[in-house]
Amino acid sequence: MATNEGSRLIYSTVQLDLKRKAIRLVAVLPSDQSALISCKFHIQMLQESISYTALSYTWGDASNPMGIVLDGKPFKVRKNLWQFLQKMRQQGSLELFWIDAICIDQENVQERNHQVSLMKDIYSKASQVAFWLGPASANSNLAIEMIKMGPSFHKKGLLPMWTPDEGKALLELCSRSYWKRIRIIQEFL
Repeated sequence: MATNEGSRLIYSTVQLDLKRKAIRLVAVLPSDQSALISCKFHIQMLQESISYTALSYTWGDASNPMGIVLDGKPFKVRKNLWQFLQKMRQQGSLELFWIDAICIDQENVQERNHQVSLMKDIYSKASQVAFWLGPASANSNLAIEMIKMGPSFHKKGLLPMWTPDEGKALLELCSRSYWKRIRIIQEFL
């Protein structure tokens, strides 16, 4: 993650109690599509019931961070996360998200270690886990439809499962960098 000049100030106003199971959640605020993406923090204790979505995604390339506004202050995120936030804003999503690159002060080693130790609880207590594979490609919808259909069976065995176009769509979807992450197992379980 690129260093965020104002991150100390941002995180100091929403400090986590590291002696408890406290996490930050973030909401994407509605705004005009031409405006910077704006988000707001919420502090939550994992023991308390609240609906939120934990995001599973790849951080991506750090070379060209994108700007957002976090609790009224400038903040940088990587392009892949920016694309997710942009999609949520377009959809008018008002839900709370747990997103590690934003919700954890990445420059604070003590906090980062504390939050990593809570990740099993963070994902298991989430009302849902969203898997962001990146922006849709020309054949993403076809690949998703093929996955939803599952394999085709015939009394003499398997039928051809897909056409060349369907196979290409599935291969492209399964070749995304998301599937190469080590932590994906922890997030699925």
